[in-house]
Amino acid sequence: MTLGTDRRIPPLRAGRRAAGAALLGWLDDPRAPRLCRITGSAGAGKSHLLAWLVAGGTAPDTPPAQRISAVLPADGLSVRGAVWLLGLQLGTGARTPQELLAALAADGRRTVVCVPDLDRAADPARLIAELLDPILQVPQVRMVVESAAPLAAVADPAVLDLDDPHWTDRERFEEWCAREGADPSAYPNPGRALGVRPPEDAGLSELIARVPLDPAGDLDLPAAGEDLLTELWTAPAREDDLGPLAADPLLYALARPADVTAALEGRTGALPEAGEAAGPALIDTPDAPSRAHVLRARLLGAR
Repeated sequence: MTLGTDRRIPPLRAGRRAAGAALLGWLDDPRAPRLCRITGSAGAGKSHLLAWLVAGGTAPDTPPAQRISAVLPADGLSVRGAVWLLGLQLGTGARTPQELLAALAADGRRTVVCVPDLDRAADPARLIAELLDPILQVPQVRMVVESAAPLAAVADPAVLDLDDPHWTDRERFEEWCAREGADPSAYPNPGRALGVRPPEDAGLSELIARVPLDPAGDLDLPAAGEDLLTELWTAPAREDDLGPLAADPLLYALARPADVTAALEGRTGALPEAGEAAGPALIDTPDAPSRAHVLRARLLGAR
């Protein structure tokens, strides 16, 4: 897709050019509602569309009217983790919703926040009520969210329903299906056309069984990978039972910090309290060894 004179962004496949153009039009139009909600059934391509928007909206040559200021992947995220992530990306250093709101209000610049997977947040209703709705009260903020649930701050938002055939060109969808070996009868749903099933949340015991064992027969956490170890945190957060996992400091460093933060809320003890206290610094630290160093320093400082 070409925009303006020389600016190009990645193409949208499966006949979704109209949806992409509508989303860019919403960004460009100062009269449009400040909230755009992306909806649709499982496999409709909501996350894919937002990933495309972020790729185009964060490139160096993105014009100001189409720039994405911050991306908040909400899957497994708590209010506290969301504040830290937004504070980091927006350069405010905020640790509370109140600090973040004050910084946004004082800044005055146009701010566009993209929120994929809002329905999969640790507590979607709380995230909306305590953070997203208040942020939308700041007049220069715009927000695009992937959510089935409405937000109260904008009474009449723009809604892009990807189940509506209007947003998917049938001919291009069928051409895409032919190239991908997909089922064109699933129109307009690319995920179903590819035979992709919605993800299922596994229980804690099932996840532990997936962790490789070392030669001594113990769980080999470093060999498990970040995704699986993060699920080990999100599963007990859903079940409200961390169990013995909360006593293993390696898990704090190896899993994604935002998900660990959600699992730790309200927990007591040296490790949970150190993890929460170091949370903003951990979120800003991409590699596990550095996160382990930050956590160890926090633990030693608490003694």
